[in-house]
Amino acid sequence: MKQELCMGYLKPLTEALGYEGAPALTEGDGYWVATFADVKGDPLPSCAAFWARNGFYTEEEHAVHGNLFLAYASDRVRVHVSWYPSKQLLKIALEGRGYAPIRERPHTDAVCTPRIAQLGRRGASERLPNGAPGMSYVLQTAAGGFILVDGGPLDRERADVDQLWEYLLQNKPAHCEKPHILAWFITHSHHDHIHLAIEFLKTYGDRIVLDTVAYNFPPFASITIKHEDAARMGAFAEEFQALAAALGANTLLLHTGQRFWLEDAMVEVLYTPDDFAPAAYPWGNHTSCAFRFTLGGRTFLVLGDCEKGLCQFMADVYGETMKSDILQLSHHGVNGACLELYQAVDPDVCFWPIDEFRFFNHAQIRGEKAWDFNRWILDDTVKARSHFHTSITTVLTLSGNGIQITAV
Repeated sequence: MKQELCMGYLKPLTEALGYEGAPALTEGDGYWVATFADVKGDPLPSCAAFWARNGFYTEEEHAVHGNLFLAYASDRVRVHVSWYPSKQLLKIALEGRGYAPIRERPHTDAVCTPRIAQLGRRGASERLPNGAPGMSYVLQTAAGGFILVDGGPLDRERADVDQLWEYLLQNKPAHCEKPHILAWFITHSHHDHIHLAIEFLKTYGDRIVLDTVAYNFPPFASITIKHEDAARMGAFAEEFQALAAALGANTLLLHTGQRFWLEDAMVEVLYTPDDFAPAAYPWGNHTSCAFRFTLGGRTFLVLGDCEKGLCQFMADVYGETMKSDILQLSHHGVNGACLELYQAVDPDVCFWPIDEFRFFNHAQIRGEKAWDFNRWILDDTVKARSHFHTSITTVLTLSGNGIQITAV
């Protein structure tokens, strides 16, 4: 989105809100986000009136734990508004009007029992104990479509690429000629999350149907990440984007507060770099997105590599509404996270995107130096939970009778 177009709205909006001083403006990959801090009173009536005067209509509006999320659209621009009263924080993201997801549940016919799989990653255990942990999830709706999250690192023999293909092929409905991927979500573009996805599209892209790719990347070419190479993350992001575009996939830019449907799966976007702006990125993990799926009557919370500050923000603004049945432990269960968030989520099933060796031996997971949130979630006296690492493939079949677990 052109900066001139963005500023053409933000300057008069700032005046309409009566905000003292210019908002912090941060560029994203295809969008801009304005941060209004220390906002006094409720800015939403003035905000809504401003967009209405400028020819926008309301696409989406809902509240979560006292926070309000809205989307407005015109023929050229889409606006995402997040208002966090407890933090006196207003976020406004502007992007060119492009692909929009389905906001009402579509009618679909059930052809299979919905399931969620944490795929075992051979690449996660290479060069132990320092190999890339890896992260790969495959959800299948009752209508038979697949939703993918990340993918993991690339193992030397590319066995994980072939394993993902075999899983999709074996589980696609018989009436589908090709596996149908409704959306491929990327939490962030670290190699142990995106590299396998890139190689999969190179190898099997012509054998699948890929509707949409969903992410929120910062503009890696123009940002600095203090402790690592932003250009490397950017190269992975660009390659994934180019491969998806070549397959004709839609691009969905994720923004906090979005809710939409993929067949019978509902998606809630809970955290994106919109919320972190305008702070400088210490690590690539701070570019992570977090989202939650509701499928087969169960909720699955994906935290990617969200670091402590990101997790604390979610704990603060969402509170007990974070309660979920299934949790992907943040940053491979090693660090990041915070006790308050895990206590709010209080899951029954824990997916640890880390290999068996480190799951049982990493000092930050177990032992005297383990983080408080890891000690708490592994404490059976608090609650007996099911825990699964990525040295095996774990499939959760979601039925009216509960969750059937198969680990191989």
